[in-house]
Amino acid sequence: ALDYLPAESETWIRTTLNDLFVTLTAVGTRFLSAVFNYAVEFASGIPYALIYMNFLLLGIYFISSNYRALRIRFLGIFGESFRARSEQLSGSAGAGMSGYIKVQVLYGVLVFIVSWPCLSLFGMPYPFLIALIAATLEFLPIFGNGTLYLPWAIISFIIGENTIGTEMLLLHLALYIFRRFTEPKLMSNQMGLTPLSSLISM
Repeated sequence: ALDYLPAESETWIRTTLNDLFVTLTAVGTRFLSAVFNYAVEFASGIPYALIYMNFLLLGIYFISSNYRALRIRFLGIFGESFRARSEQLSGSAGAGMSGYIKVQVLYGVLVFIVSWPCLSLFGMPYPFLIALIAATLEFLPIFGNGTLYLPWAIISFIIGENTIGTEMLLLHLALYIFRRFTEPKLMSNQMGLTPLSSLISM
């Protein structure tokens, strides 16, 4: 079929088809090589996986079947003082976590109570919903109400809404300063730490 085409077109078609064939061959070879290497590595790892799985299942079975005796023996090695310390540590960890959650809930409620009337006073649409979102962010670790109010203030300044930007910034700063001054005391009361310890940990 190529005999009816000009010599230049025939040469270009033959060259293109040859390059395409070479490229596809190279891609197929690399793919088959990768599949083969993976299959070999997988097959060579099967004996080790079976050995590990065998020991894991046996270990789980023996530990679960003799758990009570092993626990008594383990605690007997370290004595009653170790057992008492373990129980005390578990109790204090639970109390600390409970106290931490209480403090976060308290600040979330506070942010909602302060934000709702302030946003209404500023004339913002949907103040209840915005205050609820800010309170939820305050409850979440790392985030806080600044995740909502600070970008809002920055964007407002950028687009020329300086009044809204100032209001959002002042609202966030008031909540932030109040939290920073009261959080060490609340954390110490709820978690059983001294105010200095809770401040350092925060």
